[in-house]
Amino acid sequence: MKNNKVICVIYKNMYRNCCGTESTTQGGNCAASHVKRGQRHFLVCHYGSDFDTDCYEFVDGLEDSSIYIDADPICDSCIKKLIDDLILDKIPGEYPWGLYSFPDDIIDPDNAIPIEPPSVKRYLN
Repeated sequence: MKNNKVICVIYKNMYRNCCGTESTTQGGNCAASHVKRGQRHFLVCHYGSDFDTDCYEFVDGLEDSSIYIDADPICDSCIKKLIDDLILDKIPGEYPWGLYSFPDDIIDPDNAIPIEPPSVKRYLN
């Protein structure tokens, strides 16, 4: 494996890759990413994060110049701080497919990007 380190884009902390691949965005305790849908900003947590399958919304939105815009990956330490500082609010439920499993009312219908869920069959082969 050429690169087994994952670096949080916020504070540049380094984590070990948790996927057995050369991914630089999925590490143990560092596997969340910013997503914008319509005018709403979310943090989606992925495999490797202690918050895996959780989704959070930035309570007051984000300015276009925010360090969190398009941030990937974001570590668990940053997520915990954002939760403690009441900047993130958890969306109820679990989202194992990230945006593919968002309920319709989360996505702004006026600006929604149509998304097809991934094929489960693809992951079983």
